[in-house]
Amino acid sequence: MIFLFSTADQKVVQQQRQKQIQRIKDELQQVELSVAAGRYNDKMTAVSKRVARAFNSGNSDRYFTWELTKLTPAELKAATKSTVRGGRVPTHRFTWSFDESLVTADEANDGYSAIVTTVPLATHNADTVFTMFREQNLAEHANRQFKGPLAVRPVFLHSPERVEALVFLLMISLMVYFLVQRTYRENTPEDAPEKERRTTTATILTAF
Repeated sequence: MIFLFSTADQKVVQQQRQKQIQRIKDELQQVELSVAAGRYNDKMTAVSKRVARAFNSGNSDRYFTWELTKLTPAELKAATKSTVRGGRVPTHRFTWSFDESLVTADEANDGYSAIVTTVPLATHNADTVFTMFREQNLAEHANRQFKGPLAVRPVFLHSPERVEALVFLLMISLMVYFLVQRTYRENTPEDAPEKERRTTTATILTAF
């Protein structure tokens, strides 16, 4: 098992968490205002459903606590009708809280991940294994090109030999496709912009 840390992943996770937290806060504030306006007097079960719907936006619900309590007789007597449109005298109170300390504790683990491998570390060190893991995208990219730009229209091949010939032609095309890219990059000056040094065959063919 290899443990990794990525600043890019850390940034993405934290952005997604903050987005979820803000969404939940906005929804809970709306519920609080609606209950205070007496809009849920006759349908208190709808409050729980609305809160559950807000929490379903992610796994940030653990940072929040909420409570729906019925007003005491003295509070009911002192309550006044809401001035908002459709408002009534409230019968309940909705309260919620947010625990920032739980967020801070989770942020300490952001960006960390684990890779489980069957490659023996006795013969391959962590750097070698991780390099192999990162290079798998090269094969995936080749497969994507094989299934994408190099695809041909369906044809009827009546013998195994013709099927093999078609696959062989596709393999040759794939090899030429990446040789063009490799040759171009090898002849690109080292001081060229990074975008030019990463030019793909698709970009080259489009230019022509």
